[in-house]
Amino acid sequence: MTTTPLEFAQQYSEGEISRQQLLETLAVYPYAPRERISPPFDDPVMTTPGSFEEIGSALACDFIDDELYDEIADAVREHNGGRLP
Repeated sequence: MTTTPLEFAQQYSEGEISRQQLLETLAVYPYAPRERISPPFDDPVMTTPGSFEEIGSALACDFIDDELYDEIADAVREHNGGRLP
């Protein structure tokens, strides 16, 4: 089973991995494309497992803070030619 971005963020929040390890891991993570869900099930709370959306979920769960979210997003953009997956 592959560890998801949300699980990596949880490991960070529990002190199992360092901030630097989290940044390095998530910068190069092979993010899944976001699945589009048709109405009436288009729920912004639902995220695609393994997608960059899980970084937002990690922020909502207080696994990371705003500053770390921005650092992760910047690292992912740098790795992906200036865009988020």
